[in-house]
Amino acid sequence: MRVICFKALEYRLLPDVSFLNERRAKYALEQLWKLVAGEADWDGPPVITFDGVDAATVNKLVGSPGAAVPWRRVAEFAPPGWVNPLDTQELPALFETTGSPAQMHSFPMDLVAATFVLLTRWDEWKAPLPDRFGCQEELASLAGHNGFRHRPVLDEWALVVRAWIKKYRPTWSESLSGYRVEISHDIDILSYYKNSGRVARSMAKALIKDRRGVGATVGALQVGIRALRNPLQDPCVAAFQRLMDFSESRGEEGTFFFMSARPSQYDDGYRLDTPAFSHVLGSIRARGHHCGWHPGYAAAEDDMVFADEYQRITRALDARAIPVRHHFLRWRAGYSWRRLATYGIPYDASLGYNYSSGFRASTCHHYDAYDLENDVALNLKVRPLIAMDGPLQRDSLPVSSNVATLSERCRRVSGNFSIVIHNYSLMSDGRLLADIDDGLREKG
Repeated sequence: MRVICFKALEYRLLPDVSFLNERRAKYALEQLWKLVAGEADWDGPPVITFDGVDAATVNKLVGSPGAAVPWRRVAEFAPPGWVNPLDTQELPALFETTGSPAQMHSFPMDLVAATFVLLTRWDEWKAPLPDRFGCQEELASLAGHNGFRHRPVLDEWALVVRAWIKKYRPTWSESLSGYRVEISHDIDILSYYKNSGRVARSMAKALIKDRRGVGATVGALQVGIRALRNPLQDPCVAAFQRLMDFSESRGEEGTFFFMSARPSQYDDGYRLDTPAFSHVLGSIRARGHHCGWHPGYAAAEDDMVFADEYQRITRALDARAIPVRHHFLRWRAGYSWRRLATYGIPYDASLGYNYSSGFRASTCHHYDAYDLENDVALNLKVRPLIAMDGPLQRDSLPVSSNVATLSERCRRVSGNFSIVIHNYSLMSDGRLLADIDDGLREKG
């Protein structure tokens, strides 16, 4: 047996039997400690032990959609008298093992293996199932098969582990950064009214699809003509000011992810040498907000396209170490992070869902990326994406209700509620920012 220790945590694995090898176990232990304790230190021997689950168990759960993770009452795993701060009494028991924290300090789940699988998206890498855009099918994952996409389960189990540590060392305290809202904007299109065809399309939408009458149709024509004459009056360009106002009203600094892709079926291909771009870029910087890069559709898989777009965006922003979120969230397990780290990208914000809201990595905390191909941690941070305006607007529940639920789950585990609001969304939904704000304020 090989025993690996990190701070207050201990992991016991059997070489050639356990799912994790030593290198992966060290990475996962360190990430789990950060979820449990944040930046808190530890002196003395470990007080919580995890036994390594065997590889067959993990492979069966990942490779067999019918294989279910059991849900257990949280109270069964927590210290006596612990008050559950979550909005659930049950959580998925990820990779159960034998043991009793009350008697042997041995936690009855291999949370280290669970941390590795869920943070690295090992299940997507091991059993890929692409959708029509080449993204992983959202239900084709451990979380999707077992119904916990909408819960930060790693953070929630970390609360239980933290409670046991405090039971054994009452004077110890965690050091987490605390709950915050991270607001960002993917700029798929810089301006809507690029030509007369867009004006005609806007008029047709107002008259036929939205049935808003002649007055609204004439209004769309007038807006389009003004935008063609002066691009700074385009509603998508004007939206930048409203988005910055929204972030500032919450005491936050927004991040705007700009594209540098050339025109294609899935990329608008807007130029970065226009007065409109110079105007919004200057305004963003003057008001203390931030810029990032939104690599185009083909860049997700084509290294030459990626390199070309990188050169274009770094010239436009006059910066090289810029954060990234992939267009269509076309992130690839075992590949994308390695390439981003090679380019010196500080963090990736691509890990989220296209069609729903939730916790694709089962956490709402930042963490270190990992190269599954080469079995090594990377000098790259991951900032999970929790919610996007499109799925929120299409959901049967009100935007404010979904935002309230998801942000509250982030708050209870001192995590980050990361939300994307597109500039073009404000054209069709005048209530969007107010609804999001209502949701964020609902729980205080």
